[in-house]
Amino acid sequence: MTTRGHHGLLLGAGGGGGGWSPGDLTTPPAHWLRDDSAITEVSGRVSQWNDISSNNWHMTQETAGKRPLAVSGALNGRRVMRFEGDDILRRDNADIRALFSNAASGWLFGVYYLDETAVLAAQRAFYWYSRNGSTTSRVTIGAADASSATPNAPYAAGRPYDANPVGVAHSAAARAQQWCMVLGVIEWASNRITLYVNGELDSVNNAAWASGSNTPSSLSNSVVVGGIDSEAAYFLGDIAEVFAVLDAAPSSDDVDKIFGYAAHRWGLTSVLPGGHPYKTTPP
Repeated sequence: MTTRGHHGLLLGAGGGGGGWSPGDLTTPPAHWLRDDSAITEVSGRVSQWNDISSNNWHMTQETAGKRPLAVSGALNGRRVMRFEGDDILRRDNADIRALFSNAASGWLFGVYYLDETAVLAAQRAFYWYSRNGSTTSRVTIGAADASSATPNAPYAAGRPYDANPVGVAHSAAARAQQWCMVLGVIEWASNRITLYVNGELDSVNNAAWASGSNTPSSLSNSVVVGGIDSEAAYFLGDIAEVFAVLDAAPSSDDVDKIFGYAAHRWGLTSVLPGGHPYKTTPP
């Protein structure tokens, strides 16, 4: 068994030698996994990926055959986590499952590479918080959704009360076999889901549910990176970074900084739009 990397709250840890990062948000990530998170490997596979927020909500996998692979230097010289079809990391502790309880709004962000060209019905969530007592989502982001009109298009989804149908904001553009950055903002109380892709506003669902409300005080069942374990719907590809924030919808400046930070950290500035304020210089 080997462990590599370091752990700690990385405020101001940008893509190069410092600079702005999501740790500098007014409300920093409550859960945050990236390349300098410590990992634990057993027989060459990852049994634990550590949370670098102050909460220490580490993601684990006890089953040897469901552990992802850490690939060093895979993107901009940085480590990514490779999920090969049925690999998954999860946390079932009450601490993280309470994150989106009685919440008015929250966000999920991820940097991923979907390594397939799938049929329309594929479900490829990669960062998922369930609702209570169920296999379905309270909040999630993914690379492909079975209900989308476009195969392999990123999406954000969620619901306020457990009895509500799921609301979704879909992208109209397929993003398979390419690196992609996504931010899903779920405003349960305002009945809205907003999806940003590669630094641009992509889609908004202003009537995601029949009416808006905070989420219930009940806990999520589980939190998963790499798919929706209870539905055997797994992500196939690489995940570089994910984080979750419990806060009001981000300002436009925060959105620009998040994508600018990630683009420079991961060498993805080419996918930012031409007028992006951080296309050439990181925040």
